[in-house]
Amino acid sequence: MTAPDVSPRAADTHDGVARVASNGIEIAYESFGDPADPTILLVMGLGTQMLAWPDELCEALADAGHHVVRFDNRDVGLSTHIDAPAPGLLDILRRRPAYTIGDMADDAVGLSTPSTSSGPTWWVPPWAGSSARPWPSTTRSGSRPSR
Repeated sequence: MTAPDVSPRAADTHDGVARVASNGIEIAYESFGDPADPTILLVMGLGTQMLAWPDELCEALADAGHHVVRFDNRDVGLSTHIDAPAPGLLDILRRRPAYTIGDMADDAVGLSTPSTSSGPTWWVPPWAGSSARPWPSTTRSGSRPSR
């Protein structure tokens, strides 16, 4: 996968939301702060839009010297929606869903590139009330230590 440039570009923005190609789909995201600062990637749970991360939190983290990126997972909000039926239990057991938690982690990796940060990206999952919680971040954090 080629690391995308995640700095907002006028052609990629609509109402302050930028989009980037990642893992074969388009991910909608917003960023706060200087991309040269260490990046914090805010990972929301399955089925929850990036707006669940309050603006005030994102701005406070940016004011503290971080580049903050929040995004909509695939099938959520303004990111690509997958045109496939929801998997049933047999599909999951047979490992035939339209995408996996690993795919979702790879989507996020496209937003956490070394070129946008002065150091590794910190992935921050929500700790309460979100179904996907740390799965994508723990799925890929060990396999991509430079990001």
